[in-house]
Amino acid sequence: SSHFCSSPRASVRHIPLPVFFVHLPTLAFCKMPCHCQYGISGIFLGVIVVVAAAAFWVLGAIFDVNEIQWWHMTNLFFFGLGAVLFVLGFIYEFGIKSTPCAREAEADDTLDAPTPYIMIA
Repeated sequence: SSHFCSSPRASVRHIPLPVFFVHLPTLAFCKMPCHCQYGISGIFLGVIVVVAAAAFWVLGAIFDVNEIQWWHMTNLFFFGLGAVLFVLGFIYEFGIKSTPCAREAEADDTLDAPTPYIMIA
């Protein structure tokens, strides 16, 4: 199954439909070969979803609709979704990934700065 993701430009569109369904779990990670942004994206998206759910809770309190069952359950669902995204993103970013928060590599002292370009008028 690794030959489907061998190229950074691997795309799900070029895989025949039966093969797509058999290898669906591995193909989910083909779009981003380094998997470097899943954690931080989950953290930020979780915070955004929780803030939006809190805004709808405040709107519900202002317009007195928090007592409506479907409004309350929908709001709780989004609070839970944001919390799950945040926690899973945090676990991936700081527990699983080898370079948390996309730290840059250590600087190499042997490299020189590029020669500046001088425009002659």
